Amino acid sequence: MSIERIKSGLSVPRNPALARIFGLAGLVEGWGTGIRRMISECAEHGLREPEFELLGTDFRVTLYRQPSELCKEIRASNYSLDEVELHVLDAINLDGSLTIDELSEKLQVSRSSVKRAISSLKDQKLIMRKGNNRYGYWVVQSN
Repeated sequence: MSIERIKSGLSVPRNPALARIFGLAGLVEGWGTGIRRMISECAEHGLREPEFELLGTDFRVTLYRQPSELCKEIRASNYSLDEVELHVLDAINLDGSLTIDELSEKLQVSRSSVKRAISSLKDQKLIMRKGNNRYGYWVVQSN
């Protein structure tokens, strides 16, 4: 099984008995159409195409969302931010209580990448820490 074959609509249920039950219950819209519909819907809404990964017996789908207004403004400004910094800034803007470990997990990047991004964002005065390391939170600075 390859990603190309899956994208083409090949449908091989991993649990045929469960697939049959879902089919009989009317919970299946059409065999082999889900991946193509996901790609089509993302394109229709101006989103990046999902990423599909085969990981041994696992299958991972990564969906991407539109950048926030904050990220759009930052990109249009004089700031020079890489993708990790933009994602960290966006995540902090949504939830300032996120820890480095939570940011690392959420963004699927290493802790050191998150630390570098935070350091850069602080140096550029885009974020600041309120409170202490244990009970504090991040605040996006309005310029």
